[in-house]
Amino acid sequence: MAKTYRCSTKTRQRILQAVHDALAQDGTLPSIKELCAQLSITRGTFYLHFSSMMEVRQTLEEDRLRELESALRAFHEDPLNERLLPRTFPYFEWLKRDLPFYRRCSLNDDSALATGLRSLLEQERTFANEAERSFLLYGATGYLRCWLACKERCGAYEAARELDALLLGSGQK
Repeated sequence: MAKTYRCSTKTRQRILQAVHDALAQDGTLPSIKELCAQLSITRGTFYLHFSSMMEVRQTLEEDRLRELESALRAFHEDPLNERLLPRTFPYFEWLKRDLPFYRRCSLNDDSALATGLRSLLEQERTFANEAERSFLLYGATGYLRCWLACKERCGAYEAARELDALLLGSGQK
């Protein structure tokens, strides 16, 4: 019984990794048929783990957001980080860990990844009203997209300082 479970967990991880690699390489989801052929699994095995390729993508995005949440918790638990680094620095460090994936993966306004990012960024400050909240949070995710698209025109620290100025209104650049 334990071996079957281990194999099943391994297969699920292989599916996730293959889709991750495809998204990082060219930004498109493979078809289920292509994925099954690549991994030498049956379509039934695929459907045992996921109901669609969109579910695989959503699972990948949720896993990445959990990684970011963990990094944010670790960052905020260390008072030295808060004193020496911009508050949004962990976002850029997180993006740098898997640049090819995030450059190709959609951070469009309706993606689960962008929605999760906005939710996490929202915890950084309080907003006077809904218009300010929406403007700043969409602007912040736009800034992250721009930073990714520009192939790091500036480093993570400088970009985080700029985003802090935008999001937190510190006025410092």
